[in-house]
Amino acid sequence: MIKKWKTLEEKDVSLNEYLKIYKHRVQLPNGKVIDDYGVVDLGAGAVVVPITDEGKIILVRQYRHGSGEVITGFPAGRYDEGELPETTAVRELKEETGYETKNIKYLGRLISNPGKNKGWVKVYLAKDCIKKGEPKGDVTEEMEVLAVDWDKMEKLILEGEIVEAQTIAAWMLARKFV
Repeated sequence: MIKKWKTLEEKDVSLNEYLKIYKHRVQLPNGKVIDDYGVVDLGAGAVVVPITDEGKIILVRQYRHGSGEVITGFPAGRYDEGELPETTAVRELKEETGYETKNIKYLGRLISNPGKNKGWVKVYLAKDCIKKGEPKGDVTEEMEVLAVDWDKMEKLILEGEIVEAQTIAAWMLARKFV
């Protein structure tokens, strides 16, 4: 039976509030102690798979500095303090695309690189999305909003236009509901 590691000590070695980094001293089930195991907390957040009332999938293209690339993906973001995950999904949809919905469904949760990251993302499907305004991202976000057909989504993934893991995984979860 696989056993969890025991955290003996956790030290915050973060550079700033946006990227939380911790140095863990851990004991493995076999008794071995590792003094400097790094853990990143990318923050809990939500990703939303938006579908318009005409059946189009809404995507956002934006520059992502970590990769140094313009990336196409679903609207997503961290929870604001005290905010419910569903509220985050609806807020991010509106901020990043200008679309709104009252038809939202929780699909599941994802984690990227669980060996080093402890930030979970909850996935939502938003149906019957209607354009109500323009995107209003923060100072680091310059976005282009795309509306694509369902069949084109798979083509964009297979051709490497969509490479973001959370977008691909969220799409896989959403496929059975559309």
